[in-house]
Amino acid sequence: MWVWDCGLLLREDKRSSPGVDDGFRAVALIPVVDGTEIDVVSGRARSGGHSVEHVVSFEVRGGDLVEVSQRDVSGRDMR
Repeated sequence: MWVWDCGLLLREDKRSSPGVDDGFRAVALIPVVDGTEIDVVSGRARSGGHSVEHVVSFEVRGGDLVEVSQRDVSGRDMR
């Protein structure tokens, strides 16, 4: 599920990133609820689409945000 489809979403802001890439950053605010799993996805827009480059996964445990994994994603992994 994407964060904007999540019933827990309190607010989401998108801001332009200065520079040659003319990209943006999106920041979502959700409440701290034990068991919530979150993926922070980094990517780039290419050829009219978006490609994922890196994912960091977190889980809320005992009120703390705990990193559970990191992975680089190649185009081959997206098929």
